[in-house]
Amino acid sequence: MEQNTHYEDEVTISIADIVRMFRGKMRKIIAIAIVAGIIGGLIGIISSVTSMTYGTTLKYRLNPTDGGTTLMYVLKSGGYSEYLLLDENGLPPKEDCDPALYQAALDAAEAYKATRAEKKAASEALETLDFELGMADLEYEYSYMNTEYNRVYGQLQMYKDAYADSLVDENHLATIGKLEAKLDELEAKRSEFEINKYRPAQLVRMAANQRLEEASLANYYARLDYNEAAEAAREQWREKKEVKELIDIIDKSVKYEYTKLFDDEELGSSTSSSDDPNKENLNRSFITITVAVANKDDAELIVSSLKKSFPTYIDRYIEQYSGALRIECINITPFASAILLNVGGLIKGAITTCILVVVLAVIAYCAWVVFKNIAFPNESKGRRRTTK
Repeated sequence: MEQNTHYEDEVTISIADIVRMFRGKMRKIIAIAIVAGIIGGLIGIISSVTSMTYGTTLKYRLNPTDGGTTLMYVLKSGGYSEYLLLDENGLPPKEDCDPALYQAALDAAEAYKATRAEKKAASEALETLDFELGMADLEYEYSYMNTEYNRVYGQLQMYKDAYADSLVDENHLATIGKLEAKLDELEAKRSEFEINKYRPAQLVRMAANQRLEEASLANYYARLDYNEAAEAAREQWREKKEVKELIDIIDKSVKYEYTKLFDDEELGSSTSSSDDPNKENLNRSFITITVAVANKDDAELIVSSLKKSFPTYIDRYIEQYSGALRIECINITPFASAILLNVGGLIKGAITTCILVVVLAVIAYCAWVVFKNIAFPNESKGRRRTTK
């Protein structure tokens, strides 16, 4: 019985006993906390440095848009990633290509640019000509003359088609005569206007329009030739390991999305007569590009390439798929550059890891002190023993 009582006294620990276990050990606990804090801080900094992210956000305004959803699909599917690594002609560095294929692609690119410039010049000439000739006014005046002629002709036919003899009196015949005279007068004025003003302007405009059509057709075939030649020149470069790796990095680190000015609720039902038909187009008028990559050099290369090539790519893409010749793709974040994105996370990570390591170290030491006093009571000093 005495042995059992003695055993219970040995294993029963009060709060006062635990407090006495740590007498004289506060300096040691503080020292452990300081050392653990330094180690934890270093671990946190190293961990944060290895997970640093560089990048930026770019915003572009488009006018007009592509008129559909294919542009965003092409950008997100990686169709633009390769283009970021090419020059202004859409070609890789000359030394990475077959010389003959590169030269053929370069010549095709120059021919394409020339036909594109001619197409734009022809379009601008046509617009200028329309203004100089006053085609809008001529079309309106000619249309008005035709309307008046048809109105009087209709009245004349109505009087001539009268079937009842009782309606055909002197007044009726006089009205027919007046309408015939009016119709002759309108015909004479219309013929004079058509011969002296409308037809000459139409002939001049037709010549200008034919020039535009020929330029557009030449540009179309030049683009096909360029695309074929450029693809052949890029084939050898595209197979390089470093190129594949960089394109993979771009695919994973660059995100594209429309900057929605109106949410789905504001757009409303497509069948509602009160909906603004321009809202959907406005939702595709701004593109946000986010870049986030671990390597600073890669981030700087991607951001620089985006600034240089994105407007050109969009200009050619929208022209090809919508037919628009004047496309604005304006960078509304011109001062954006590759920066460290998670600088706050670096500090936060270091502090968090520091605190965690300190807490774990102090808890481990305290647990060891308590365990040692319980497991090896004879080695503990100052511990009160109860004997019976």
